Amino acid sequence: MKKFIFSAVAVMAFSMSSMANTIEIEEYPVTDIVGECGERGRDAYNAASAFGASDEVAADISIMVTIDCLIQLQ
Repeated sequence: MKKFIFSAVAVMAFSMSSMANTIEIEEYPVTDIVGECGERGRDAYNAASAFGASDEVAADISIMVTIDCLIQLQ
């Protein structure tokens, strides 16, 4: 019984301390650059699939195109 009471008190103490240090995080809007590169990646995926590439290969191509786009826009 002592272990149960100790466990209950410990749970309450840790849960209260974790709630005490919460901060509000600002939300940042997604920029148009990421949206444009995402569209290019999606178009690359669809084109690769249309040419008969597997889903895995099409996804790899999509990722490469998206990363390349983001690098070029820096």
